[in-house]
Amino acid sequence: MRTTFRARELVFVFIFTISQFLLVKALHVDIYANVLNSNWQFLDLIELNRHPLESLFLLHSQPPLINIIALFVIRLPGEPYQNFVLLNAFCTAVTCLIIYKICFYYQ
Repeated sequence: MRTTFRARELVFVFIFTISQFLLVKALHVDIYANVLNSNWQFLDLIELNRHPLESLFLLHSQPPLINIIALFVIRLPGEPYQNFVLLNAFCTAVTCLIIYKICFYYQ
């Protein structure tokens, strides 16, 4: 019986996430840095940070899950856009790992 958690997969996700984040930084792919402030999907970030539950409850016409993710991103230490890029790199690494496992482990 295989274990579901392996150190090799954890190392893959870590290396993939860091390499993708460093590649974005090295290539200066930050043309969308203002997307968190101007997209219609997001609540006002200042208001969301000050009154998170009230903002999510009263402005329920906006997608709540993406605003919860935005709240998580702006509450992390550092610049919100860089945190967003790092979260995106992590999610991409996990998705690649899942696709790899589907293609090669479960044939």
